[in-house]
Amino acid sequence: MDIITNIAVAAQVAFALETAAKWTAQWPNVTLPECIQKDTSEQGVWRAEQTDGGGVRITGGAEGLRLGVYAWCKALGIRWFSPNESPLIPEKPKAIPASFFGHHKPSFPYRGLHSCGCPDHFDPNIARWMSFNGFNRRLDTLREAAVHHEEYARLGLVSDTTVHCYSLVLPPSKYFDEHPEYYPLIGGKRLAAGGELCLSNQEMRRAFVKSLREWLEKAGDVSPVGICPNDGYGWCECDACRALDTEEDRKNGTVNGRIADFVKFICAEFPDRTIGHYSYSNFADFYKLLDPLPKNLVLSFTAFHCQGHQFLDENCPKNAKFAKRTAELRAKGARFYIYDYYTYQWGFLPAPMWKIVARDFKAWHDAGVEGFLSEVSKTGSASWNSFWPSLLMAGEMMLDADADPDAIIDDWCQARYGRAAKSMREYFRVWERGLDGTNCFLKSPNEFPLIFRADAEAPLAQAEKDDPDNPFVKQARKQYDAWKANLELRNRYATPGEVEVSSELRKIPVFLVDRPSQTVDAENDTETEMAVADGKVRLRLTAHETRMDSLKTASSVYDSDCFEIFIADGEDPKRTYHFIADHSGRVSAADSKGSRWNWNWEHHAKTTARKEADRWIIDFEMPLSDARVADAAGLRFTIIRNRHAGGKWQILGAPAGGAFFDTERYIRVRQ
Repeated sequence: MDIITNIAVAAQVAFALETAAKWTAQWPNVTLPECIQKDTSEQGVWRAEQTDGGGVRITGGAEGLRLGVYAWCKALGIRWFSPNESPLIPEKPKAIPASFFGHHKPSFPYRGLHSCGCPDHFDPNIARWMSFNGFNRRLDTLREAAVHHEEYARLGLVSDTTVHCYSLVLPPSKYFDEHPEYYPLIGGKRLAAGGELCLSNQEMRRAFVKSLREWLEKAGDVSPVGICPNDGYGWCECDACRALDTEEDRKNGTVNGRIADFVKFICAEFPDRTIGHYSYSNFADFYKLLDPLPKNLVLSFTAFHCQGHQFLDENCPKNAKFAKRTAELRAKGARFYIYDYYTYQWGFLPAPMWKIVARDFKAWHDAGVEGFLSEVSKTGSASWNSFWPSLLMAGEMMLDADADPDAIIDDWCQARYGRAAKSMREYFRVWERGLDGTNCFLKSPNEFPLIFRADAEAPLAQAEKDDPDNPFVKQARKQYDAWKANLELRNRYATPGEVEVSSELRKIPVFLVDRPSQTVDAENDTETEMAVADGKVRLRLTAHETRMDSLKTASSVYDSDCFEIFIADGEDPKRTYHFIADHSGRVSAADSKGSRWNWNWEHHAKTTARKEADRWIIDFEMPLSDARVADAAGLRFTIIRNRHAGGKWQILGAPAGGAFFDTERYIRVRQ
């Protein structure tokens, strides 16, 4: 069974030829290649040859023909570096090199990206960029796949639905009233929202299969078919679910046993479909309990890993565990791809990891990894201006893992920077030295000063002299100057590790900052006031807002403009109390420790909200005893503001972008 499914055979070829015709219309002596479609069991394979008349003939299956047509465009000199830019078409076509002709097969069958921050996770511009640069996979829910499958077919992109799906397949709004037993028992009560499913319940399993079949009829040809838990935790505590867990699960707070049992059941119910499941969080090792592994199971190996060392570097303190898991998966005969987070929490900052990316793909290819997928932001996001070299390098290496990364970068510089190509190539080399393998690179806020290259100024200045009108050199200058300016600003908004409070509500030096930039949104800043008196903690959060008429109100508190307040337990350092309060005063609260999130937690906190012309305000009061805290000295907290009024999600927090569940980083209190 192939991980790649051949869909809408003619559509992607026709669209590629249509696109190529538009791009080459200015070249009167260039004729589109002749495309001959062949049935083939090998996805993405194509062959190019020169015809007797001096033209080009490309033979292959649907995906192969698409790859061949766009490879022909590239051979003529056309490049598309980033969705934030238009395709770059030279005034005159280049001579087609000999390397274009012959047999070609992608090194990785699965080549994907996941567009975040856009409706339905669908950004048409990114999808077209992906199609041109050889990708063939995108991540969708079943609903999103059903809505957009025709457009995906036109671009040669297949929907992988290995995403958080329990609430989509069995929505509580439809099933909970009649079947609360389908949902998790937490704290003695069945929970409709904020949790997983009761995986041991056999009737729930039958309903899940029935609903999943109905969704697949709508969604078309998706592969793999994902059956992953909801995002977060909230696992069922009933006796039957606990009985599925292993002794190691019960000891470590993992749920590998119940996940393995459920995955085995679903794989057997859908023997003719490829079934996808995450290998991460507190069920990363569930596959170890399946012997043998179902032949139709594909694992999404998700990893927040060090980008300063190779993924399979056994000597890297962060990546050693991923190298070990890769070896275990290989020994098990598992089929898997890497789910990465290239741009996550780094935004516009420099990301000179393109050479490490190339080495990763060479190693992954040798290790039998089937593919790769990374989350990316939508078109227009500053992260594309920083990460396009790494993402484009990923695309190149997935097509040919034996490619020379230096030759690829040389080509970029020639096509992109013209007369400044030599100086800009040196500019790339200088940045590469910032990630020379000496240190880990985890994209933590404090790492930016360590990788910033002041010596990149010289080659950039020379590039400006070499080609002063080149728009890409100007873009590099603007970007470099923004990085320099940010270096000077970052420490200005540092929240102290400890704040002093009194019995009266007063402002404290807590700065809610964007994680990558470590700066506040000056126009939409947040003021924090705090007091501790009479055995209670009081917080007043004032959210200044320039777009009060655009505050988002969703069915979920978390999906609205809201604050998150975390208060650490006074006795257990791994336990925290999590409050979510939106601009209308709705509140959700959980008692959280590790993978146990109890949204049924009974607390005594009070929250009110009010609005003024240019701000909204949350007043929060909680007895210290709710957090098992005796006095102010035992308080530790972190605050996050999730702002959507600006039209996209903006996450601001203190300290340093927000500590969330990492209680060791919480702000301490003294009185």
